[in-house]
Amino acid sequence: MKPLEQIWQRVEVARQDSDSELFSALLLAGELALKLTTVGLLAGSDGPILRANEPAFPSGGRLRASPGDCLHGRLPL
Repeated sequence: MKPLEQIWQRVEVARQDSDSELFSALLLAGELALKLTTVGLLAGSDGPILRANEPAFPSGGRLRASPGDCLHGRLPL
C-alpha cells in the first residue's frame, strides 16, 4: 500500500535527522496502523455499527444492575 510505503520512508528520513523527529514519525506510523486496523475490522464486521443518533445502551445509558448484585451472586465479579 502506498500510504504504508510513504510513512516508512518518512520514518527512515527521520531516523537520520533526530530522535524527536523519529519519535514524531513513529507516532504517525502508529496512528496510521491503528486507523487501518480499525477500518479493516469494521469493514469485516457483520454486526450493526452504532450510529451517532442511536443510544449506546437501550436503557438510556444506565446500567440495569445495582451495586449489590455482585455481592449477592447475581453478577460475576
